[in-house]
Amino acid sequence: MVFGTKAYYQIGDVVNVTCKAGPSKPKATLSWLINGKAAASEYLSLDERQQNFSSNSNQLSNASLSLIFPAEKRYFSNGIMILTCNSVIRLEYTMSSELSLVSESKSSTAFVTAHDGEGTVITGIQSAYNVGDQINLTCTSKKAKPSAPELIWLINNEEATTDMLRHYSSVTTDDGSEKSSLGLQLSLNTAFVDIWSIRRKSRSLIAFKCKAKYNNVLMETSKDEIIRRFEPSTTKLHVSAENEVGA
Repeated sequence: MVFGTKAYYQIGDVVNVTCKAGPSKPKATLSWLINGKAAASEYLSLDERQQNFSSNSNQLSNASLSLIFPAEKRYFSNGIMILTCNSVIRLEYTMSSELSLVSESKSSTAFVTAHDGEGTVITGIQSAYNVGDQINLTCTSKKAKPSAPELIWLINNEEATTDMLRHYSSVTTDDGSEKSSLGLQLSLNTAFVDIWSIRRKSRSLIAFKCKAKYNNVLMETSKDEIIRRFEPSTTKLHVSAENEVGA
């Protein structure tokens, strides 16, 4: 809902309107458009006094965003300006899959693999690796809307360095969803094993995890408000004169 609009505005008046979204979980994200274009950030004022509501043990939150700016001539077209408030409720979550390389002893140069998780698809896995082998993995997300998920490679829960990553373009499926892919390439040399492996009892472990961050739109609504420019009416005086012609 939009509050604070007036019937008419004169040039120089301050437009001060507020868009509010009812309680939800997750909380709605609000944005303002002026004549179809995103409002400048300095025009926006976020209401920090949010209210929380309890319903069936779920914490719900409302949202409020104000738009404050001067009514300038450039914003009016034929005496009209259109303000639009967009409300989007997104569900943000992560899913992951993990590949573990395990050696049977501290001195062993051979690693066997164990794959776990269904959150992403990891391809390029070998059944076993030896020190000196190349690791060439590709992680692919599940399809999602409206945009492809963000992918992150972790090695023992630390982000992989940029030189190990291979970026690929996202793929659009037949239903308009998108999938993203991210490669991980490195040499399983002695230096890498010494730096990254975790010693557990008599074994060495290196865990490669691919995490996907999803951002699904659950609900999207918009509300338009038409702002009219005040134009005072003008009165025209019509003066008639009689011309007398003398003979």
